[in-house]
Amino acid sequence: MKIINKINPRISAFKFKDEVRGFLINSLLKNEKILAFYPNCSLDEKGHSAVGWMEYKRSEDYGETWSQPYIFQPSLKLLHSEMKYSAMCEKAIVNEKGDIIVYQLICDISNDPQWQPYMVPSYSISRDKGSTWSNLRQIGTRRGRIYDAMYQEGTIFLLLFVNDATVDWTGQTTDHYYSLVVSEDGGENYYERSRIPIPSLHHGYGSMMFLEDGRLIVYNYNLDDEYNLSYVLSEDKGMSWGQAGTTFVAKKIRNPQVVGFEHLYFLHGRSGNNGEQAGNFVLYCSEDGIHWDEGRYLKVRTEGLGAYSNNLVIGKGTSHEKLLIQASHAYKDNQTNVLHWQIIKRKV
Repeated sequence: MKIINKINPRISAFKFKDEVRGFLINSLLKNEKILAFYPNCSLDEKGHSAVGWMEYKRSEDYGETWSQPYIFQPSLKLLHSEMKYSAMCEKAIVNEKGDIIVYQLICDISNDPQWQPYMVPSYSISRDKGSTWSNLRQIGTRRGRIYDAMYQEGTIFLLLFVNDATVDWTGQTTDHYYSLVVSEDGGENYYERSRIPIPSLHHGYGSMMFLEDGRLIVYNYNLDDEYNLSYVLSEDKGMSWGQAGTTFVAKKIRNPQVVGFEHLYFLHGRSGNNGEQAGNFVLYCSEDGIHWDEGRYLKVRTEGLGAYSNNLVIGKGTSHEKLLIQASHAYKDNQTNVLHWQIIKRKV
């Protein structure tokens, strides 16, 4: 069965020398307007570095063309304040008022340029479509990393992995766990709705989505078994959870990202870190979000680390409706460019 109608790989307007990581795509007030974030970091570890700041480009034509880069000032301000911490934008939402809220991984780079340890995650708000941004604000007091963010029916949902990564970025003790954090006032205040009963030992990363039947599903990565994602389901928007399970992917997966589009579910990320065909950018499709097809490589690794990715459904309800997927691809050592793919809405 041919699931995907059209995939158009192309290199975007982004061309720069430093590691692309923590990038995201985020819709603004209108369907055709998008912000795409990416880091501008040092060449430490051949580009696999968190010593730097975030930038973004703007598109006002459904991702066809992009503006010049803008510096995300809160991240530059944090870097220059002490040269000890950096802020990497990984996820964002738009609330009912049109505010853009960008969530930050705060990295302690005083001794190691590669992100760890993690501090308390933060966020910044723009109330003018991304022209200006508030200062960074912490979310609670727990150190860790926000791996996903969603907005639905007045509630912001955040997937927080409570792990300061002092020892490792994957879970090492029972004190490391996944938390569903929510805001019901547009992003001003946050609280934990539940602890998510998904494995955390030697697990990391994470992604979540609502299935068409209303269930919330959360996935994470198993460092010891890259062929099987862990997942768990909630029937009441994260108030309670079922038993965790695993789902098989034929070409492996690391840093999984999920999205629903056209009554199907898509999963993409790096095709694992170990073994044959590791490090490619892979895309899977499913009819239920649990059983995945054999997958296909969208981009084969030729250099160093890449295949960090994100996605956004744009142009909803218009003739421009499509799924936009963004990923990094290494062109020299761990220095990367940004690639875009489109999955086009099927014509009846």
